[in-house]
Amino acid sequence: MDSTSISPLAASSKDFPPMSPTFNSADDAAYWAQLQIGGRRDLAHGAVIVQSANGKYRATRPVIGKRTLHFSFDDLLAKDPATGHFFVPEGYVGVAYFIAHAADRAEPRRLHPTWTEEQITLYLGFFFIGHLVSFLQDPGPYGQRHYLSGPNGSLIKYESTEPGRERQLLTSRSTTIGPFSDIERMIQRLAQIGTLSVLMANAAWGGRVGTVPGNWTPGQPAVNRTVHDDTMFYAPVAESSSQAILAASSVLALLPNTGYLGFVLRRINSRERLATYPMASTAATSEMFRVLRFDNVNTLKLAEPAGYELDGVYFISRADTPGSAEEPWLSQRFFTPDELAAGLQFAHENSHRRDYGDELRLYTATRDGAVLQYDPALDVAERPLRDNAGLNQQLRSGALKPSDYVRNVASHGQLSVIHGSPLWDISGRVGADWQPYAAAQNLSPVFVTADDAARFAHQAIGSLRDQAYVGLILQSADKGFVATLPVPAYGPRFTLDRLCPRDADGAPIVLHSTYALHGMYASRRHDGARMLSAEAAQMFTDGDIRALLDSRNSVIVAYLSGAADSLLAYRGDQQALAARARLRGRLATTLTEPLTVTELTTELAGTGEVSVIVGSDTWGVRGTVLGGGAQKAAHAPLLGARFASAELAVLDARKRARGDYRATRCGLGFILKHKTREEYVATETVAANALDRLNHASDFGAQVLIDEFRTHAVYYAASWLPRDLSTADGWFARHFIALNDLFAALYDDNGTQRLTHHQDLTLYIASLDGALLRYRFSSTSTLFDLAQGGTGSEDLLALMTRDTPPYRSVLNRIATGGELQVRITSECWDERGVVAAQWKPFALIQHRQLSPVFLWQDDAVRFSMTHIGPDRERVYGGLVLRRNDGRFVATLPVAVDVEDFAPGWIRLDQLVDQGVFLAGSTVVARYHSRREVEPVFALTSEQRALYLNLFSTDFLSAILPNSINATHLSPGDEYLIGLDGSLIRYRLGNSALAQQLTASLAAPSLLQQRQTPLELQMRNGTLKPTDLVDRLAQAGQLQVVEGSAIWGSPRRVLQWSGVHTSAQSLLRFAVSEPALSPLFSQADDAARHVNGLAQERQQIMFGYLLKSLTDECYVLTLPVAGGEGSLTLERVFPEGLLPTGFALHGLYLLAPTPSAASSMDVQRSFISAGDLTRALDAVRVSSAQATTYLGVYACCADGALLHYSADQTAAEWSSFPAIIAYDKQLQSGHESLLEFVRKLIKVGSLRVLERSRYWSPLRVDATGVKSGIGVVRWPKDKRFALGPLFAHADDAARAAQSKLGPFTDKQYLGAIVCKPDAQLWAAVQPLEDGLDSHAAARLFYSGPGGPIASVSGPGAQPLSIPVLPSGFKLAAVHQFYKVTRVISPTNAQEQRLMDNLALADLRFSVEVLQKNALPGACCYLSSRGGALLKFTPNYTAEETRLLDEDMGADVSSFFQRLTRISKLEVLDVDAYWQRPGRVGSSQVPYSIEQAPLKHDEL
Repeated sequence: MDSTSISPLAASSKDFPPMSPTFNSADDAAYWAQLQIGGRRDLAHGAVIVQSANGKYRATRPVIGKRTLHFSFDDLLAKDPATGHFFVPEGYVGVAYFIAHAADRAEPRRLHPTWTEEQITLYLGFFFIGHLVSFLQDPGPYGQRHYLSGPNGSLIKYESTEPGRERQLLTSRSTTIGPFSDIERMIQRLAQIGTLSVLMANAAWGGRVGTVPGNWTPGQPAVNRTVHDDTMFYAPVAESSSQAILAASSVLALLPNTGYLGFVLRRINSRERLATYPMASTAATSEMFRVLRFDNVNTLKLAEPAGYELDGVYFISRADTPGSAEEPWLSQRFFTPDELAAGLQFAHENSHRRDYGDELRLYTATRDGAVLQYDPALDVAERPLRDNAGLNQQLRSGALKPSDYVRNVASHGQLSVIHGSPLWDISGRVGADWQPYAAAQNLSPVFVTADDAARFAHQAIGSLRDQAYVGLILQSADKGFVATLPVPAYGPRFTLDRLCPRDADGAPIVLHSTYALHGMYASRRHDGARMLSAEAAQMFTDGDIRALLDSRNSVIVAYLSGAADSLLAYRGDQQALAARARLRGRLATTLTEPLTVTELTTELAGTGEVSVIVGSDTWGVRGTVLGGGAQKAAHAPLLGARFASAELAVLDARKRARGDYRATRCGLGFILKHKTREEYVATETVAANALDRLNHASDFGAQVLIDEFRTHAVYYAASWLPRDLSTADGWFARHFIALNDLFAALYDDNGTQRLTHHQDLTLYIASLDGALLRYRFSSTSTLFDLAQGGTGSEDLLALMTRDTPPYRSVLNRIATGGELQVRITSECWDERGVVAAQWKPFALIQHRQLSPVFLWQDDAVRFSMTHIGPDRERVYGGLVLRRNDGRFVATLPVAVDVEDFAPGWIRLDQLVDQGVFLAGSTVVARYHSRREVEPVFALTSEQRALYLNLFSTDFLSAILPNSINATHLSPGDEYLIGLDGSLIRYRLGNSALAQQLTASLAAPSLLQQRQTPLELQMRNGTLKPTDLVDRLAQAGQLQVVEGSAIWGSPRRVLQWSGVHTSAQSLLRFAVSEPALSPLFSQADDAARHVNGLAQERQQIMFGYLLKSLTDECYVLTLPVAGGEGSLTLERVFPEGLLPTGFALHGLYLLAPTPSAASSMDVQRSFISAGDLTRALDAVRVSSAQATTYLGVYACCADGALLHYSADQTAAEWSSFPAIIAYDKQLQSGHESLLEFVRKLIKVGSLRVLERSRYWSPLRVDATGVKSGIGVVRWPKDKRFALGPLFAHADDAARAAQSKLGPFTDKQYLGAIVCKPDAQLWAAVQPLEDGLDSHAAARLFYSGPGGPIASVSGPGAQPLSIPVLPSGFKLAAVHQFYKVTRVISPTNAQEQRLMDNLALADLRFSVEVLQKNALPGACCYLSSRGGALLKFTPNYTAEETRLLDEDMGADVSSFFQRLTRISKLEVLDVDAYWQRPGRVGSSQVPYSIEQAPLKHDEL
């Protein structure tokens, strides 16, 4: 809840009045109550003030009493029957009464005609005797403090300190008003007994705030022991500076043509902010010293409020006239030059006074509601901004535009939008490219008609109905239309002020200079609490029409997105002046009783036309005219955006169909081309039997189509796949086009070839599998002409039934009728170009990429999901495989385009036949992603987020066994990768609830999408997505594997409970199994893996290292927050239970990221003594014989990785107090990190696994001397650093290349090692391969007779033979980013080849493999462009002779012979190596094809 908002009543205090925002003091709360009353002083008001447990104060909103002068709190509060005291809400204590007297001077004047006006003023500004008698002695919660707001602006406070004396004073006291001297004596006596303070003074109270003395007389000033004449009140406590400023400025009536300022304070080490109320002034420094209380002026240390420091100054300008000739609407909504100059002077004068961090900030609250923040640079370059006179003159003369002035300010210091407005509608830092109304100026693609642009905006809004969205429809100079993208309305829907500025006459200014205003659109908010009919909830409201009839908002057309499936258009008739005036008059009388939908549509029909743009059950089909208007005979087809090519238009049409909630599985449409420009648009798609009608509408449905466009081609687009199709129908539906649709695309209903104005007919096929095919059907073809011996449609269908996948006979027959060409590839159509008779599907298919090997299947899927990018137009999926050793790998994501895909689509027969799929593995789970498909029914933000990140009902229907779904493809566990980064898993149970769920998900037809009973219930509002979650949880196991904003923390879901924060996230104990790393062959490698996880850390993180009990395998738990307390196993593993077959081997710590200002070595290059002690305590192993410790890895903030093995605990930190004291010594610098390390080494051993600037033998101390860390030894480690374990060598090589990243300027050498009996591979961490690096010797020296010669000679250090983990052998050499060098390349093609292939290093690599490696070993080559190549030698004499040759200048010949003799494959492509698979000798020199077509939806 916004801290500045009025609190609604809590359930436990339903009878308590509404309360104010939170205040820092009771005086501030009382002042707020006085402001709420304002000038309404005809009757008395009352309120109470309470205090919460956190020490903050709140007042109730003042209410009017039932009496004229005197307020009785019985009119405000109920009493507790048990105590008889006034009620206090739970969690609060009572603090004070607040009363405000009515400004009724007549009654005192009648009763006391001798009183002067000053005496009456004082009488009304002091507590009435009746209040004192009734409430001063109140033993209840509010009686100790009393505030009184006088009608002449005074505010006084009385605090009771001596109840006994007060009781004597008021006992038997008459409430009748006596002579005025009685009032004077009462004031004096109360001032003597308690504390009577004047918080806001008037003349009667002496004009000064302070404490009233005991000898006070009327007009005598209060005693003020400070230099301040006024009390400084603070606005409500806020969570940000913008909230504080808005809270302060929103309650006061600011005068026009006046400048105001105030100050912002911040609580030390907290987000809390306070603001003073604005005062009419521009002198920031003098006002600061006048109103703020300082303990030390020289350092700006505040005396009050306690715990706060000065943050900055804010300005508010209410100038009536703009200060600029250009863009006056902007100059009135930014810092004026005078404000900025005053603020910069303030910052320059005072920033140096402070003994803490950043500079004083400047703020402005603009008149349209924005709050801007400027952090001064305080440098010489900023000085021109202090020249307010010069800037004012430039702005007034027009020499400087306000928009350029804004950018000029932003170029010096840091200008930020911290609270938005229509003009300042993008929060964050203002850059050089800033634009006003920026969010409202983002444009859609260009459309042929305004209706299509509006439909685009309507679809962008979709089911977002928590608030209204608005935008403009603009027309370009070439008669195209665009929509500005939707932005929140922030007020009335059909007013232009949210979207653009206005000129002096109120006319809108379109900021896009090449466009003109045509119309606007808005959406209706869905309010689930209001019970409206569908028509009333989706129709224009009276307020909408009032705004549209306003001449200042005159637009040609207004669109209303009433629901996700409803879009109406109102086109006003500007000639119907009388009808418009009559409607305007009628609407003026409907403020309390709106028109009915029927009345409104009838009235609108008289002033224009209301038509249906998106059809629905509520309004009927598209094109319907509401209100009795004449129905149109013909309608233009729905058109996509304009594109520069027909192919891009087709791709856009397929994308739109994939994202359409109501899309049919496939359809046919037309591509229209502009008659004079290279512009193409795609029509909507229809069923084959409706294509003739679409053809007619495309030609004659709108005047713009008749005048400017003609039909150019036919296209087919598929968006989803029905279940249980026959093998043949399923293959054509997925990879091609159904044959009946093919015939309909080529011939009309009369059997005439379509588009005969073209010589050949072009058919684009956007298949479901992602391919784009182009079929040019020859106008002279007799393929389907039975009269000339062609193949009839029935013949072709019969041929299909006799054929088997991939149906070559059918495709070859079709290809003979014209030219079939692959324009964009897919897995099936994987070679671009003309489809020839020898065409083969999946010709370039390779080994499926696999994840590393994981202990648990959840982690394999979690790894795979990181390989799905932001593109969610398609559905991606994969399989989880259990290896023979019981461990898991997952195939990396493949575009499958349907959620319920067959496992055979991943485990292709072609892969199994080639022996490149994981042999002996078992499919145990599937995973898939979801497309972002907007539902066509209203949902709250939470429900919508859940709907989009939950299994679709169609998918659930497919995986649940039922009588309709004959084919059951689910392997058991199903994973969904959410759009929000979540990962959930589901497995259906076998209970009665599971059977009920199955029945409720049985779709009536497998040929219709989103028609399950549960989906229909969500559509009509009787079922929420949260209800579906509950039903899934009750019928099976629903697990959150990776959490998100909507799903909350990882856990098993038993019932939906909103965003879930688990005990694990609160650092208490684990409620779900931890995320695990891949498996490693060495413990140090696992630690290196977690050390390489790049992330900012706000606190210490930790995890455990586990070791297999059966083999040399290690695994880490991924980091969790360390927090406070012990690092127990229960915080990571539920009940502290380790995975079966694994034992604890150690623990690691990830040090928090220090602040940029920190220079302490212990913070940057080690961990604290307290954290290390907690880690050692967690890995202590106690027995009767001794206490030992497992190893602790320290991942330091500077990147170093250390391993510490303790023998015992040092005395310096043997107890908790000792640890605290020692940590303070380290943090303060009284003891150096080096001394800390020395103490550690005395009781243990320390190894450096990854070096940093500090942890280096070449470290230089402050005097420039190379000191290293003298207490640490730096022996050469004969073991390799290895990556995670993989099930295939190719994947290990990919991982090594990915870890290195793109080529910069260094070359590397690496290797792949294999454990053959376990079928495990790992990449050696690549070594930099420079002139003096000796990388080859370090990696491949194997002793005498090996590929690396021994070193001999005086003083030569003998080479070491590398040590591999037990059972591992060399399997591959990996060369990174190397190129071929020859003296004189022949041509540019050969030069490109040499820049992308390390031919010169092949001879050495082959020799290493032949002498050191396993049979079948290979060489991986990572090119500088990002490709990964694989060279497999055959060790023949011919190959050896070729590799021994000097290729000289004939690089092409060398490469041709090499690819003929040996096997060279492209595993991963780049801009040069574009074709995956084996490189043939006929491809040399390697030609670079034109980059494949890419789709840009804009």
